[in-house]
Amino acid sequence: MPITAVDYNFLNLFDMHLQAVYGVHQNTACNNHKHFKRVMNLAVSMRYIQKSPYYQFKTKPAHASNVSNINKSGAKRQYFY
Repeated sequence: MPITAVDYNFLNLFDMHLQAVYGVHQNTACNNHKHFKRVMNLAVSMRYIQKSPYYQFKTKPAHASNVSNINKSGAKRQYFY
């Protein structure tokens, strides 16, 4: 697939494919988009494409709400040496 064929629709389908087929979490998909965006920006700087399709496509990581619930019981952490 040529890099010039990557557009907003492709990015949207890529995001849905990551989450549906591979079962990745939203934050993992966002991380994959971050790396792919880096490649697209490199293609812009090398003048393979005029502008990156990521100027329209925005990703947002999910908030980690379960992190604060790890030690809700009040139990102290146990360290084994």
